[in-house]
Amino acid sequence: MNKKEEIGERIKVMRMSRGMSQIDLANALRCGQSTIAMYETGKRMPDLEMVDFMADVFNVPPYAILYSEKEIEEMISISTVERRLLSAYRAADDNARFFALQMLESNPAKIEKSRA
Repeated sequence: MNKKEEIGERIKVMRMSRGMSQIDLANALRCGQSTIAMYETGKRMPDLEMVDFMADVFNVPPYAILYSEKEIEEMISISTVERRLLSAYRAADDNARFFALQMLESNPAKIEKSRA
């Protein structure tokens, strides 16, 4: 399943879980039923303005339409680690910063093994 189809499936699930028909959603978004059908089948991708409108209708954040739960968890996890690294780097003295950079730049294989 490609990204457009995944987004279309999420739109369909959100619509149906609220007991809405494609026509109901189209009316709420002020577009045609065929537009909703194309979104749901992955033939067309909603633009960001339409995603915002859908998010309001479904009462969800826009990213819930664009990303799967797994993708959202991965993004949060990565950004949390990056924030922790940046915070630690900023709090460190010059010697610790130098050592940290040297370690990260010279040992990527060793670091990758420790993550597994």
